[in-house]
Amino acid sequence: MANALFGKNPDSQKKDDFADIRNENIAVSNLTRRMRILEERIYSLQKKFSVTEKNMIDSNKSNLTETKLLDEEVSDIKTTLIDIKEKMSKVIEELENKADADEFLVFKKYLEIWRPINFVTKTDVDNMIKSALKK
Repeated sequence: MANALFGKNPDSQKKDDFADIRNENIAVSNLTRRMRILEERIYSLQKKFSVTEKNMIDSNKSNLTETKLLDEEVSDIKTTLIDIKEKMSKVIEELENKADADEFLVFKKYLEIWRPINFVTKTDVDNMIKSALKK
């Protein structure tokens, strides 16, 4: 009974110690379980992150190749436009240098005066001279 004055009964002390140990074991197992769950979540998030990162890298590569192709097509279009502009300027120059209606009428009058259809070829003249000499 002397022990009862200063504290608990030694038997009850042992029971309390076992209860404390059991509670600590339960707490440790709960913490271990929670850590496993957190580690699984972290692992799952790492996998998702790596998949997302790989997808982003693949997407970036495809975007870069598409951009290069578009740049090449744009440069081809630019060179084609430059060629078309040059050809159009040549066509414009030719149209500016063409004869207008008045010049065409003057040329037509000269053709009517000269009547190149009635011109004689050299062989015709030679034949005429030969036939005249024979006579």
